[in-house]
Amino acid sequence: MPAHPSANLRTLAFVGHAGVGKTTLIEALLAANGTLTSPGTIERGSTVSDFDGSEKERGHSIDAALASIVHAAGGQPLIHVNLIDTPGYPDFRGPTLSALAAVETLAVIVDADTGIGYGTRRMM
Repeated sequence: MPAHPSANLRTLAFVGHAGVGKTTLIEALLAANGTLTSPGTIERGSTVSDFDGSEKERGHSIDAALASIVHAAGGQPLIHVNLIDTPGYPDFRGPTLSALAAVETLAVIVDADTGIGYGTRRMM
């Protein structure tokens, strides 16, 4: 029997323009779930999904990255949630588009201050 039956798996990709907070939101979800004791930051280069040296140096995602959480609610079976952090810059759209084939849900992230950016509009 698999570790997580397919009925208990969810896969969610975070898409949007560069710099809108996709990586930061994933860090917050990992911390809120207890997977991390505290969220990493892009400034410190300590995020789970931007682990590559080039990503840390540039301060943004270059490739899609996977993190996961397990959610338990009221005695129901555990739900394993895969979170895919995708790059927002158009130069790195290939990994973002490739990740879409693996997900059932997209979370389109929009910056509250600047609104819908070009990268967000293209993904929609």
